[in-house]
Amino acid sequence: MTSGGIGKLRQEIDDTVTKPIEKLKTNINETTLGASGGFMGFAGWGVLGSLIFGWHYNDVQNDARTTLSQAVDTLHQWDPTLATVQRNWRNAEDANTAVYQ
Repeated sequence: MTSGGIGKLRQEIDDTVTKPIEKLKTNINETTLGASGGFMGFAGWGVLGSLIFGWHYNDVQNDARTTLSQAVDTLHQWDPTLATVQRNWRNAEDANTAVYQ
C-alpha cells in the first residue's frame, strides 16, 4: 500500500463506480412510460395495463432513483476521507524515508 495506490483507488472509484451510477440514475428518466421521449407511450400497456402496472412501475423507478442517489452520496462522502488517508499515508512515507548524506 502506498499513497500513490490510494490516489489510484480514488480515481478508480470515481471512473468505474461513481460516474456509471450517476449515468444510470439519469437514464431512469428515459424509461418513463408515456412521457415525451420515453421508450413506451400510453399504448404500450393499454388503458387496463397502465392502471394495473403503471403505478407500480413508477414506484420501482422512484425506488431506483432513491437507491442510486444514496449510493452516489456515499461514494462522494468516501472521497474526502480517502484524500485524508492518502495525505496521512504520504506523510508517514516521508517521515520514514531514510536520508543518507
